[in-house]
Amino acid sequence: MQKITFSAAVSCILIPTYLIKNKPQTLTTVTVKHILTSCSAYKNIREKHYSNSQLSHILTNISKQHIFNYLSEINIFNKL
Repeated sequence: MQKITFSAAVSCILIPTYLIKNKPQTLTTVTVKHILTSCSAYKNIREKHYSNSQLSHILTNISKQHIFNYLSEINIFNKL
């Protein structure tokens, strides 16, 4: 049985809506990296949960609970 990494799970959660809901792709493609590291709309919330902006650091050194709490607080799960 193949083990799924946390980063793969996050990627699955953040699959673009157009793939799930069969909607046309928009010009802006939101990536996992953008949401976790640099989205200015979520900067203050992100910094409450972690301050490092390097994706590799976030996925290997930041608590999965902190990442999940951040994603929950920005309400990403309801935007899919």
